[in-house]
Amino acid sequence: MAPQAMGKIRSSDILVIDKVFAMEGGYVFNFSNQSFAEFFREELGVNIDDPRWSVQGGSKAKRLRYYLRHVDQQIARDTLSALWHYREATRITEERFVG
Repeated sequence: MAPQAMGKIRSSDILVIDKVFAMEGGYVFNFSNQSFAEFFREELGVNIDDPRWSVQGGSKAKRLRYYLRHVDQQIARDTLSALWHYREATRITEERFVG
């Protein structure tokens, strides 16, 4: 068996990404189709609605998985970082403070 190229997104990585970014059921976080497209355009300069990202299906999660597996390592890293920052901003703004 040949060793896997460093930096490529593997199936085991996708399992973690699915949980961290709430991708069950085809969703990604609380994004609507419009807000998902806006996020990619504003944060990454990418048209995630481009048909090339929908090869395996049109749900937000399927497009994101396909995108991560087909872009270069740095772009995948930048995408995951932007999504992580969104996750943290959402968590902070949704916290309820007792006081």
